[in-house]
Amino acid sequence: MSATKAEFSKVADAQVAEVQSKISALVDDIAKNAPAGSENVMAMLKSSVANAHAGYEQMNSAAKQAVEATDAHVTAASDQLTQVVKKAAAK
Repeated sequence: MSATKAEFSKVADAQVAEVQSKISALVDDIAKNAPAGSENVMAMLKSSVANAHAGYEQMNSAAKQAVEATDAHVTAASDQLTQVVKKAAAK
């Protein structure tokens, strides 16, 4: 199960990185072909894209931490339950 999660995460991260790269390339292309005087708008667009990427990374990191914490808690609860069942069966 853990290997499956790791593989899924790896594939998803690769796809996100590819999409982010394509978006950045599109923004750069738009900036190259933008009319004179639109530098401020292009800077705002680039900043917005960079902020969106950073926001996604923060959200993704928080989600991974939450999943790891939940997994650890479930494992601990399962271990405790197993010990209780073994003690009850021994009596």
